[in-house]
Amino acid sequence: MMSGGGSAVGALVLAALVSATSCVAWMRFAMARHLVDVPGGRRVHTQVTPRGGGIGIALAMVIASAGFALTQAGDAYPGWSACAGIALFALIGFIDDLQPLPAAPKLTLQFAAALAMVWPLQLFPTMPAVVVVAAATVATVFMVNVWNFMDGSHGLVTVQGLLIAIALALLPGQIDGLRVLAAALAGACLGFLPFNFPQARVFLGDVGSHALAAAVLALLLLALHYRVIGAAQALLLSSVLLVDAGITLLRRAGAGRVLWQAHREHLYQFAVRRGRAPWQVCLVYGAVCLVAIAIALIAGGQGTATQWVLAATWFIVLAVAHGLARAQLLRRRGVPA
Repeated sequence: MMSGGGSAVGALVLAALVSATSCVAWMRFAMARHLVDVPGGRRVHTQVTPRGGGIGIALAMVIASAGFALTQAGDAYPGWSACAGIALFALIGFIDDLQPLPAAPKLTLQFAAALAMVWPLQLFPTMPAVVVVAAATVATVFMVNVWNFMDGSHGLVTVQGLLIAIALALLPGQIDGLRVLAAALAGACLGFLPFNFPQARVFLGDVGSHALAAAVLALLLLALHYRVIGAAQALLLSSVLLVDAGITLLRRAGAGRVLWQAHREHLYQFAVRRGRAPWQVCLVYGAVCLVAIAIALIAGGQGTATQWVLAATWFIVLAVAHGLARAQLLRRRGVPA
């Protein structure tokens, strides 16, 4: 039998192969069927580019999560719920890539997928189960849409997913099954990245952004279920995209704008319009994510109260930095508000 480390390496390699080969096959299919994004509007690319290449990440993580469930003798429900959630979110995104869904039906389907993912988990046993499931379902839908909103610059969300996956794979005290599942997500991201970063030959598409977000959330929720991390650590690991999207949504809500309408008001979009290359923006966001990971690891050795103090402090720092960076970009000529 392979050791936990050997299994993790094997999962990483296999997931990378599934992701990469599926991406190549999909690129050919998408170009032939004209499933492409054209330049213009809020997009940062300058040539016709196929979308939906993240289908390989979806396939790899459905397989990996099913494998995780099969190894959890006597406690398979959490693994199968993760598998179902990833598959359903990927399917919703895939349908949306083929034919854009109206907001209400799409949101309804997302809530169903989120409920399938969270219902068997024991996240906070001391709280009423109905309250926990309802809150976790809403949070899951929100976070999937955050990742979808932030998928607008080459490699940005994929690198975030990669770094979070590596952090969870290397986390002290991690259980072997989740270590392998996290390694699989890292491999799936690595298999896709060469086609999307630093230059984009294909985009994740909604199938990819939905599946990637669902996979990250499944790992975080499972880590909470098995008491590997605390809620504050989970928030720290997902803080970079959450702060950018959250502040942007609050600004739009305050201005009376439609929240689910496509726009170009995220900080990364301002940076690209100011002249920063998408790969530069991706690396900056990645560097900030590494700081968040370091704080999450430090928090792991602290009590619950200290963990929340660290998380709150980090979110305040991120919010202030976001505001300062946005103000600086808006002062530069040629960047519309």
